Amino acid sequence: MLTFRYRARDKSGKMIEGNIQSESIELASEKLLASGLILLSLSLTEKRKSLKSFLKIQPQKVKSSELVLFTRQLYTLLNAGVSLTSSLESLAQQTEGTYLERVIKSLIEDIRSGKSFSGALEKFSRVFNNLYCNLIKSGEATGKLDEVLNRLAMMGEYEEEMRARIRSALMYPVIVVCALIGTFILMVTFVLPRFAKMFSRFKTTLPLPTRILLGINYLVSHYGIFILGGMIILIFALIKFNQTPRGKEILDRLKLKLPIFGPLFLKIGLSRFCRTTAGLISSGIPIVKTLELVEQVTGNTIVSQAIKNIKTGITTGESMQAMMRQEKIFPPLVVQMVAIGEETGKTDELLNKVSDYFDYQINHTVKNLTTLIEPILISVLGAGVLFMSLAIFLPMWNLIYLFKK
Repeated sequence: MLTFRYRARDKSGKMIEGNIQSESIELASEKLLASGLILLSLSLTEKRKSLKSFLKIQPQKVKSSELVLFTRQLYTLLNAGVSLTSSLESLAQQTEGTYLERVIKSLIEDIRSGKSFSGALEKFSRVFNNLYCNLIKSGEATGKLDEVLNRLAMMGEYEEEMRARIRSALMYPVIVVCALIGTFILMVTFVLPRFAKMFSRFKTTLPLPTRILLGINYLVSHYGIFILGGMIILIFALIKFNQTPRGKEILDRLKLKLPIFGPLFLKIGLSRFCRTTAGLISSGIPIVKTLELVEQVTGNTIVSQAIKNIKTGITTGESMQAMMRQEKIFPPLVVQMVAIGEETGKTDELLNKVSDYFDYQINHTVKNLTTLIEPILISVLGAGVLFMSLAIFLPMWNLIYLFKK
């Protein structure tokens, strides 16, 4: 595919500049004329070669932060009265050199060939999930595409902010644990073997902590490559196990049972369920289709299975609140709000309030995560330091006792 730069006027006489991809200049000209433009100039653009393009290294992936920014900027342009294709052309120029640029250019080409925006998005299912595509489709049907994009941007920004807060809160525990592991490796690899040579000159039994560390040193020095290989195989097996339906269910169930983090993961899943369901209902998507889409974005198979059960019950004539009452993961507050929403016809508004309530609890937990984890960290750190200190100093005390004799 070649890239051509064009200047043209639309039916209203407005000047338009942009890029178009085609196999030849003749086909590019035909596409532009078929879209109703009056062509003024068309020329082949020179591609700027970079190391990545020379080596043909370009990740076939769009980061979640890039997608959120794309959605927010597209909403801003559409809300300002800029046409969809012109908005996409502007965004393509801003994302030059990335995989997202290729995606946007393909979207422009498909839209000009007669496809709907949602239809063009479905071509890139790895970038735009079912929820994204269906919301765009509902926005096109109702003529409220800019509102839908704003809602998608807000949902994406919320997810990004939550991930950033959790990463920030976990930074301190991760640094402490890495420092402890690094100290342990240093002790076992360099410090203890030197002391062991000195201790071996004397006929004395080494204490248990010292023997344990020396045993670890022996295993690492003689079978380190096999241990490393085993760890890599184990990690690979866990990743593959997590990719199976049964394995993901088991691991997700274990996540919800973790101290401190289990309730946090559940609240994040429920908040995502409430906010996404409210957004889809507000967009006019039927409740069964809404639950089908929300089931795919909760991030936890246990929550997804509960939503699937609710969807099945609704299709057989049960009310949403009656089915939610049967699922143990939904707190009474959520069930009561849904019940009131079904009676008043304001389910989306009440679900948004429930999501705000969960968000407050999540923010409070994340803010105090370091305080909650600190006792566990201090205990682990203290136990590790004590064990390593005993491994070093107990033999020295034994030697001092021997010398006194």
